[in-house]
Amino acid sequence: MSSGSLQDRLLLDNPEGQEQNALLQEFMKLYSGGDGTQLPTAAQEQQQAGNYKTVDPTPEFCIKSKSSDGKTKIFLNMCSAEHLPSPKDITDQELVSLLESEDPSRFRVPMSLGEPHAEVDKSGNGCTVYDIVISKSFCDKISKNDLFMGFFMSVVMEGLENKYEVTLNREWVKLKNKKCMGKVLTQHIRTESKPWIMEMDPSTYPARPDAGRCVSE
Repeated sequence: MSSGSLQDRLLLDNPEGQEQNALLQEFMKLYSGGDGTQLPTAAQEQQQAGNYKTVDPTPEFCIKSKSSDGKTKIFLNMCSAEHLPSPKDITDQELVSLLESEDPSRFRVPMSLGEPHAEVDKSGNGCTVYDIVISKSFCDKISKNDLFMGFFMSVVMEGLENKYEVTLNREWVKLKNKKCMGKVLTQHIRTESKPWIMEMDPSTYPARPDAGRCVSE
């Protein structure tokens, strides 16, 4: 594992190519169910439980990135919805302590990773957009806290890559004065809590070597 504190390794200015973060890997494994088996699809779960609610997410802020080959612009519309519960409100040090503990799954972030949709950016070029839905209070927290934002972005990118079989560049930027790219789509949110990150089609999250890095516009 790379030198320096866990907090340093999760901050936005993480260098690329650091050694694999075993703690984050274990954390994601616990979120996904832990045994690596294929989790139910959204359709299967809906048939089994019927406990989904249709929501129109509220756009909060927008993240710009790109595919790993640089050919496709990627935008993440960070949205909120009242039907998603907030994770436990913890401090920076408590997050670090939890990730270093034997049970990092005690901190859970309910979220929904929406389907990709094609949009056109301000230059008239095509791009791919994903709508990420979390609670309003947690959305406000990560927008102001570098540690939580770095941690959250690493989880989101791992989730998107595994769910949609894409590869994303780990450099990203939070756009100024722009809440979303294109139109935010309606989502079907599970209303019953689950022992993994809440999304429309849960999947496993193997860890990446770094949490990504924020770059200037």
